[in-house]
Amino acid sequence: MWHWEWEWPCPRSLTPGALLFGGSVILESRMRGVMFVMCGAALSACSAIPGIASSDSTKVLLVSNPSGADVNLSSGGNCTTPCTLPIPEKAGDYNATFTLTGHAPRTIPVHVSMTREHWYSAETTKIDPKQVMAELQPILPPPQTKQR
Repeated sequence: MWHWEWEWPCPRSLTPGALLFGGSVILESRMRGVMFVMCGAALSACSAIPGIASSDSTKVLLVSNPSGADVNLSSGGNCTTPCTLPIPEKAGDYNATFTLTGHAPRTIPVHVSMTREHWYSAETTKIDPKQVMAELQPILPPPQTKQR
């Protein structure tokens, strides 16, 4: 009885993939490494695409009671409440000052910080508080004294 086993026409250490690249096993492993690095770079770049953050996360909401107060942010912006202003571009402590005729002015601190989730991520800006609310107190006239 005849028994025949099929064998590669070359040493077992060479695979069909290695044969395509000139018969070098080292070249095949380098190609795998290059492809692995390229795929990793492509995936990590997706997390840093500008413009993915929503526009609401780049603004601070300013509200007062009563509404209609003028508010000045120490970073340079101003508006009439209720309104939104772009957050400052640099991390730090800022002040929002609310003024309304007949009411005492009110200043509220605003903290802006920049963070990264990962070393390859784009910076995200966080603001505290996200909504700045000011309760304005009316200025009462001084009590009149009765003259005799």
